[in-house]
Amino acid sequence: MFRLKLYSGLLFVAFLQLSCKKDSPIKEPDKSDDPVLVIYFEPTVYSSPLIPNKKIYTNFSNDSFTVSKFNYYISNIRLRRADSSIYQVPESYHLIEHVEGIQKITLFNFPEGDFTEMEFLIGVDSLRNVSGSQSGDLDPSRNMFWDWDTGYIFYKLEGKFNTLAWPEFGDYAIHIGGYSGKDNAIQKCSFPLKDGLRTRKYKVSTITFTVKLEEVFETPTKMDFTHYYITLENNNAKMISENYRDMFILQSIQH
Repeated sequence: MFRLKLYSGLLFVAFLQLSCKKDSPIKEPDKSDDPVLVIYFEPTVYSSPLIPNKKIYTNFSNDSFTVSKFNYYISNIRLRRADSSIYQVPESYHLIEHVEGIQKITLFNFPEGDFTEMEFLIGVDSLRNVSGSQSGDLDPSRNMFWDWDTGYIFYKLEGKFNTLAWPEFGDYAIHIGGYSGKDNAIQKCSFPLKDGLRTRKYKVSTITFTVKLEEVFETPTKMDFTHYYITLENNNAKMISENYRDMFILQSIQH
């Protein structure tokens, strides 16, 4: 499902178990002992940090634009261990909202291990798209959901723009979704962890990605705002998702 709008005017319990034996209290395991993995996403536009609303950027065709919203779903995070076994992060659905400052994922109770590769989806898998009202980052109140028939918005970019043809600034909204058939805009991203990721008890490990916002306009298909407007009715969600699929660059790993 592709929705693009261009207007030319225009989301303790305290475990207390009483032992029958007074001298042998039962102690719950300390969850803080487990490794923690934090994944950071640092947004940039043409190699400069994203400055929402105020900063005017220029794309390859000299269109000018601002950014007032930059959201996307990261889901189904998987990591490959050095022994080739796979760790699938449970209930892994995370909404990144850069303008609001929500740009990291913290994974508690992470297993110890040596990992060589990471992958995740940009979007929400088909099962969760048809599972009705959900909670957390998938709650429809996060404004990343169309309706029961069309499902989740995977990628949302909004702001103001102008072009040589439309010199007066107007509003744009690029909303990408779709999970089946020719309209499937779910994208998988894979990253070799060249120096390895080592997670250990009592330790916080971090992976940092640079996010290149401009990739939505550039590769493999160059598209400017005029192109978006002309092809509005042709349902180009998949093509646009193939552009932003490579917006992530692995920047660093820290143990």
